[in-house]
Amino acid sequence: MRTKVLAISVLACVLALAGCSSALKLIVVPTEDVPGMMREFASDRGDVGVVWRAVFEQDSHPVGIYNFTSTRATPGAVPSGVQWLVFDEGGQLVMEVSEAATGDTYWGGSRYTNVREDAGFTASDIYAYGWAVANKAKQVVGTTSLGSKTEGQVVNGHWLLHMTSVRYPEVFVEVDVQDAQGKVLHTLTVTPP
Repeated sequence: MRTKVLAISVLACVLALAGCSSALKLIVVPTEDVPGMMREFASDRGDVGVVWRAVFEQDSHPVGIYNFTSTRATPGAVPSGVQWLVFDEGGQLVMEVSEAATGDTYWGGSRYTNVREDAGFTASDIYAYGWAVANKAKQVVGTTSLGSKTEGQVVNGHWLLHMTSVRYPEVFVEVDVQDAQGKVLHTLTVTPP
């Protein structure tokens, strides 16, 4: 009888600890739920082992995120990792970036694109992107080098922030990963390449 009670107690403790895990179990987005333009990008690039992690809209821009292994032998190419794709409303690719998966719970990067003259000043579109593979991570708030802020959702452990027509060279410099109540779980310093 004592052995049975001990076994049940051990099992209860193991199950309780498993429920407290802070790591997020990532889901797989079925390929048929991924827009064709995103699937074509991965195929044209020669990526294999593609596992779609998130498909959502950020500021009316379709976003796709997937894990991959690359068959490209391009110098400097990431051999495997995470790919972010951002398209405009018309289905044209406006930003893509791949990063090697680090195994860290939190990670982030940033970049700017489309530098142009806009109403008398030099403008660009800026992005911050990353992952927050923690159960409590629900949203991100990005701050730029000039103090502007924007926010976005964490979708299946991944996130993307976008601002358009900012004064170049304004960039994202910090991203707060927050829980559903807005409590900061982790702060990332992000700088463009």
